[in-house]
Amino acid sequence: MNTNEVQNYQSSQPVRVRTNSKKNYVLILFGVVLLAIAIIIIVVTVKKAKSDTESANTIIINQIVETTTRETSMSNTTTTAMNKSPKTMKHARYSHTASNLNNGRILVSGGLFNDSAYLDSAEIYNPATGVWNETGHMTYDRDYHTVSVLPNGNVIVVGSKLEHRNYTQLKFMTLPLRRG
Repeated sequence: MNTNEVQNYQSSQPVRVRTNSKKNYVLILFGVVLLAIAIIIIVVTVKKAKSDTESANTIIINQIVETTTRETSMSNTTTTAMNKSPKTMKHARYSHTASNLNNGRILVSGGLFNDSAYLDSAEIYNPATGVWNETGHMTYDRDYHTVSVLPNGNVIVVGSKLEHRNYTQLKFMTLPLRRG
């Protein structure tokens, strides 16, 4: 035990006060351990919550389709990955749209080819077979447009920026693409 001398205000005699540095050290150490445990619990909880929210993802990048499925349960985690190299589209394009159709296929429409050729064509990709099929043509060449799939399977094509003009026309189309 350490003792410190403190001057008493009413007398000139020093008063001895005892301090317990071991007790203070133990309390500080206990606090640090509790803080470390709390941090570990938070990190584990966040990681578990993040891994439980992962689901099937389909990514199409540079003509390669990668399907990854992750199933998580209390005792078992299974990861399956499969790569397929699909055939190429008939028309290379950028500034186009790609839309998931109700039947699992993907509609790619419009866009630009070689910086100057605007496209009105559309193609459908079947992930199950890896095959692209042409499906028709839109009324106008379009780029920077949007395509939304309706519950009945038809698509709606909205907007475009073609040759520095903005389109305001709204087109409903059925597949294969026919004006509706």
